Amino acid sequence: MLSKYRMKSIPVLLRSINLSCRTLCSALQETSGKANYPPIEPVTEEYKKLAARKRLHEKYRKVKTVEEKLFALNLPRYWGWETTVINEGNIPYNFIDFVKYATRTHLVKSDKVPVTNPVSEEELNSLLDIVKPQIQRAILFQESLSYKDDASDIELGELKTKSLIEQVNRILMNNLGRHAPHIFNAEVDYDPRFEAFWKVGGFSQSIDEHARRTEVLERDDIPFEGHDEEDYANRPVEHWFQYFGRVLIQLRAQLPLRPISEQLETPSGGETEQLSAAKFKYSPAFYGLEEKRRFGTTLPGFWPGSESEYQLLSYHSCQHLQGRPPHFGRDEHEDALHSQAMLAGHASCHGHASYQGFSTFNEVTYPLVSQHVITDGRHSRSTSIS
Repeated sequence: MLSKYRMKSIPVLLRSINLSCRTLCSALQETSGKANYPPIEPVTEEYKKLAARKRLHEKYRKVKTVEEKLFALNLPRYWGWETTVINEGNIPYNFIDFVKYATRTHLVKSDKVPVTNPVSEEELNSLLDIVKPQIQRAILFQESLSYKDDASDIELGELKTKSLIEQVNRILMNNLGRHAPHIFNAEVDYDPRFEAFWKVGGFSQSIDEHARRTEVLERDDIPFEGHDEEDYANRPVEHWFQYFGRVLIQLRAQLPLRPISEQLETPSGGETEQLSAAKFKYSPAFYGLEEKRRFGTTLPGFWPGSESEYQLLSYHSCQHLQGRPPHFGRDEHEDALHSQAMLAGHASCHGHASYQGFSTFNEVTYPLVSQHVITDGRHSRSTSIS
């Protein structure tokens, strides 16, 4: 009985398979007019390397969470990257050209903050009359305090500046918060962790790097990627940079600042492309910057997931200028302040862009703006970075 059942079921099964194949073939003939063949890819070594990099970039681009995107940058190196470390306040001589190139920043000097003010002049004058005497009393109180005698001038200036900034920030938030909801609801961070990690190419080779590449070219038993190419000995070098900032106070809001590019004389497209395609003639080692192997970290002062994820304002100290030799000149001191501002602004915007899901593999789709105040407790400079 079992064999008879099997013999009867086989023709039914064959007929069902035959019908399904006919249906599939007829559907393919109706939907596709011509054959769709895969692209023919070259078999050169250069194309294979490029294809491998594209696959890796696409893999990083599809990572879903911010934490995974930041972690993915460190995956290719078990012991970390060879990194050039930049610390806020450690500004070498004639550093501004290097900072402009490493951060791809165009510096625009302006006497006024490029922000549209929705408050009338009368309201501003009335607020100024209220805030001004409170700030004066805070300054007098800070000058009357006594500090430890064994502190150096720079350490003493840092303590006074930090204490004064905390008082000024408290006064401004208490008085302006009633007129501006974004200030009233802002979150305040004291001594936040402020770091940024990025990569820049186009640097000239150092003496050690040139000697190493020359040795690689002379020896055939060293399997090094790209050493057989003709331009390997003179090819520009790429560097990873790790920035460590020192922020006294940071204010964060739930909404980003408005773009300021429309209110400034921004560079033309040709100038921007020229800056991106330029080659810096000095190696970072020329400025005496520290180089160490470490994992890259990007932190704009808070952890991912906070509701107030956009920077409103940050305060920085410039007491490091007291230890700067006076024979550098006034213009060089001004350039040092600009260098500090550009590094702080780039690190802030870079960190906020990373927390929004943008990275080296995901281009920014809308502008980000950060505001910074650099002061020594007596004089202040404000800057906006876009």
